[in-house]
Amino acid sequence: RIIEAEETLNQKERSGNVIFGRDEFYLSILGTPSTTEPWLLQFGGHHLALNITIIGDQDVLTPSLIAVQPASYTVADLTMLRRELVVGYVIAGFLAVMVSNDVWNVVFLRGHGFWTSAQNVIVGPFIAIISFVCSIGNVPMAAALWRGGISFGGVIAFIFADLIAFPLLLIYRKYYGTQIALRLLVWFWAVMAISGLVVELIFDTAGLIPTSRPRNIAETSFHWNYTTILNLAFLAVAGYLYWLYRNRERLGGGTGYAIDPVCGMQVQTANAPAHARHDEQQFWFCSDHCAGKFQSDPARFAGAG
Repeated sequence: RIIEAEETLNQKERSGNVIFGRDEFYLSILGTPSTTEPWLLQFGGHHLALNITIIGDQDVLTPSLIAVQPASYTVADLTMLRRELVVGYVIAGFLAVMVSNDVWNVVFLRGHGFWTSAQNVIVGPFIAIISFVCSIGNVPMAAALWRGGISFGGVIAFIFADLIAFPLLLIYRKYYGTQIALRLLVWFWAVMAISGLVVELIFDTAGLIPTSRPRNIAETSFHWNYTTILNLAFLAVAGYLYWLYRNRERLGGGTGYAIDPVCGMQVQTANAPAHARHDEQQFWFCSDHCAGKFQSDPARFAGAG
């Protein structure tokens, strides 16, 4: 349907400024197809990105973009990841309140020139992992680490490392499996450390690294400001998306889609990797893993579909 819609837009759009149509979609193979090692089959284009990770005789529909029905996908993603999000935010909150900023800085070397920078960019991502701080809270915590003495490159590596905070590692494991999640961790860690070191070198050469370190990191009391207004505005947007999700069938949405009863992911019924029947009801799954888990105890998951 998306490709057909793109072709329709292509027929109507003749200005040459925007390119639509069937010819703008592509098929890619990432890695080497193998019966034992993981590889990725990707199909995508405008408003569409399907990624299928294949390991042996199993395949997993990894995070994909189908730019339709945003309300359904938003709620489905929150449902699927609710455990990881709640655990992450709760632990991050406790760490921010109960652990002194000086504790984090004990593990960083100081006064050893290049070796200080090298050690700091390696340890920075480690602090991000164990502190559970993702992109919402990593900048204030990075400021606290900077105040305590971490190098500029270490701060940058810490900020980059919001992609390997522990809740996200759990999410990667759920999507891709343990083996690929560990590979992502190693490669992300290496790239983030190297990037932090390169950024520090560039800024140091240009004389742009700050020489002063702040005493106050953030306000400790409530203020009515732009942040409060934005929070309220996006709460309203979230409420509206949830209302659209709850009323999707009445409003004409939801056709051709189903919720995986095991993980909560929304999948296209036509492209679902697996499906099953239980008590005269049809269920679709994002992967063979979820299908196997369902079939081992269908009564447990049937009510979630």
